[in-house]
Amino acid sequence: MGKVESFELDHTKVKAPYVRLITVEEGKKGDQISNFDLRLVQPNKNAIPTGGLHTIEHLLAAYCVTASTATLIVLHSAAEPASIF
Repeated sequence: MGKVESFELDHTKVKAPYVRLITVEEGKKGDQISNFDLRLVQPNKNAIPTGGLHTIEHLLAAYCVTASTATLIVLHSAAEPASIF
């Protein structure tokens, strides 16, 4: 298994909530793949209530449905398998 970049991040130096651009890669046909680190709460200190997280899931799903058909969104968590929209 490859190194997970966000595991190397010193979480004591960043304060949630934040969005951080990790990388932008270029595909074979010139398409760009952006990888973001999204933190909603400070790791190991807070938790998002289930209802709040469920609302975020619905907002993201609604965005994915209305986004351009050329957009591919992959959600990845170290604790969960990747989800593709």
